[in-house]
Amino acid sequence: MSGLSSYLFSTLSKVGSLGGSGIPDFPYTVGERIEAYVGQSIWQVHQGHKNDSAKQEATVFVFDKTRGGSLTAAAQNALKRMRTLRHPGIVRYLDGAETAEAIYMATEPVTPLSLATDTDDELRRWGLYKIAETLKFLSEDCKLVHANACTASVFVTKAGEWRLGGLELVDALSGEGQQAFRQYAGVIPGYSARMAPEFGAQ
Repeated sequence: MSGLSSYLFSTLSKVGSLGGSGIPDFPYTVGERIEAYVGQSIWQVHQGHKNDSAKQEATVFVFDKTRGGSLTAAAQNALKRMRTLRHPGIVRYLDGAETAEAIYMATEPVTPLSLATDTDDELRRWGLYKIAETLKFLSEDCKLVHANACTASVFVTKAGEWRLGGLELVDALSGEGQQAFRQYAGVIPGYSARMAPEFGAQ
């Protein structure tokens, strides 16, 4: 991570510890970053909570806008899709904000699947079924392509339920080549290794 990015996230953590007052219209504290997830996504994932008396627990996704235009566009697309898509299999969105420096998304408390410690085979089978069901919802009901289904895009709730995230590339299949999954796929970590052949040929 660049020195500027390190400085930004250090500052965010300090702001979060002060109650998040430095983030306009975002009533959540940005807490400790999940270091083991760094590099798996364009987002930094933090523990967090709502700034009220109940201190409702949350997960906060943070994107550093100094990283570049295409990355920022992908993060903005994810924020838009998280705000508008509702399904039990999608990570539940709570709130979000965008400043000149960063994009923030608060969600239900989740853990990246890659860091989940439960290895129960039955839960894995059920989780895979729920993710497939959610992708079917996006494809058939919403006429959208997720285009980024991978371990880094799956999260686990406290109840052990699998949720789909990683909505950076979600877009309509039709779009005359201007879809997010055609424009921004190259900036997603590890995407080239799992790109569908039909996309790579176009």
